[in-house]
Amino acid sequence: MVLFVYVLRQADFAQLLALKVRFSWGWLGVTFLAFLLMLAIKTYQYYIFIGRKLSYFRLLEIVVIQNALMNFVATAAGIASYLTMLGVEEDVRLGKATESFVLVKVGDIVAVSFYLLFSIFFIRPLPVGAVPVVTVVALAALAFLVVLFASLLLREKFLILLRNLLALLKLDKANLVKKMLGYLDKLVAYPRAEILRTITQASFISLAYMGMTMIWGYARFQSFSLTLDFFIVVFVLSLVQFASWIPIYIFGGLGLSEGIWLSLLGLFSTQTAELAAILIGIRVLNYLLNALTLLYLPLYAAFGRVSAVQ
Repeated sequence: MVLFVYVLRQADFAQLLALKVRFSWGWLGVTFLAFLLMLAIKTYQYYIFIGRKLSYFRLLEIVVIQNALMNFVATAAGIASYLTMLGVEEDVRLGKATESFVLVKVGDIVAVSFYLLFSIFFIRPLPVGAVPVVTVVALAALAFLVVLFASLLLREKFLILLRNLLALLKLDKANLVKKMLGYLDKLVAYPRAEILRTITQASFISLAYMGMTMIWGYARFQSFSLTLDFFIVVFVLSLVQFASWIPIYIFGGLGLSEGIWLSLLGLFSTQTAELAAILIGIRVLNYLLNALTLLYLPLYAAFGRVSAVQ
């Protein structure tokens, strides 16, 4: 909230009033279409990894609710809703639901890391102020991937070593660490060839999902007639995606995502007052898009379940 207030203070009132004048309905259509395709791809990813245990359109309903809760409440609420509805309503084992969620996130981390490195290749020179942020994020992503693939290749030997290291650092009692170790235990229980194939599949689908996310992110700025270099948008949006996995990410990243956009785009000489106003407009637009997708719920209730019974 403090960050969002800071962004509000940076906005020029005249720029806020000008948003309705500079609005592009054509780019709004592109934004909405990209948003719908993101939901469709993410649903397909979950559909694959829960073993097609329920219909795609029922799973889409669950993903719409999950996405709305992530944006209107908190990331944790969205995750909890996904696991609960699959387990309680659809009789998908909690382990299977959790496994599908973890595999999707692994694929997302691989995909976002790729897009971050890809964008840096086209942004030269990288602003000096962005270097520390990129370094920290890149090291965190690299550490995650090293732990993941070491677990898959060395299996039990690596997990024993990792547990001993965490115990030495007095981190083994933390709930988050225990959960992550539990996920790693489940992953190493699978045959090596099968889990590598599954992660590869998850990564390719995530590349498509994140690619559509980048188009969506670019189209949002174009909707307010702000032309930015596409690769700069990919660069900043990749860092925003990493930030979205931080537990403090609530109300769809209210304040946090705007603060990241304002800080990093400011390094590329984007006018602060204009950008702050547009970021506020994008925040409102995001909430409207998520609210519109909730219309799917009564539509599915009216037609989807009837066709399922027939």
